[in-house]
Amino acid sequence: MQWFYADKADKQHEFPEESFPSLISDNLIARDTLVWNETMPDWQPCVDVRPDLFDGIPLPPALTPAQQKQVRTAQPEVSNGPPSLDTVALCALIFGVLGLVCFQLFAIPAVICGHIGLKRANDEPGNSSNKGFSIAGIITGYLGILILVAIIIFYGAAFAIGISESMNDSG
Repeated sequence: MQWFYADKADKQHEFPEESFPSLISDNLIARDTLVWNETMPDWQPCVDVRPDLFDGIPLPPALTPAQQKQVRTAQPEVSNGPPSLDTVALCALIFGVLGLVCFQLFAIPAVICGHIGLKRANDEPGNSSNKGFSIAGIITGYLGILILVAIIIFYGAAFAIGISESMNDSG
């Protein structure tokens, strides 16, 4: 006879009846795993359908109230709100954009804040927009620094050419 069991992800798996012992020893089927076959009206825990398979397997001892409290407090907290926004990562993005379009000296704090924000984003669990803000701040910051260097070279060359022409005119 063919049987089905539901795993922890509620996926159904078909198996022959002879496979019960191996599935139990492989921990794919436990006492509370739901099983079903065509003769049953509904899914039932395996221990209710085939108690003979679990006779030699002892139940674990019950947890004391202190242990139950410890298990509950060990669970990670799940936050239902939006992920927190790191102000350093946001400042990196803002300084980076300002460094591109406004005043290129803002690019330097954009790079610094971007690297700090990126390190913080890599250290925090889960995905958040902080990493994206930090990377955008780093990229725009370095582009702003590149523009600043180009401006300095351009005006430095223009100044040097102007001085050399004024020396040639006077001499």
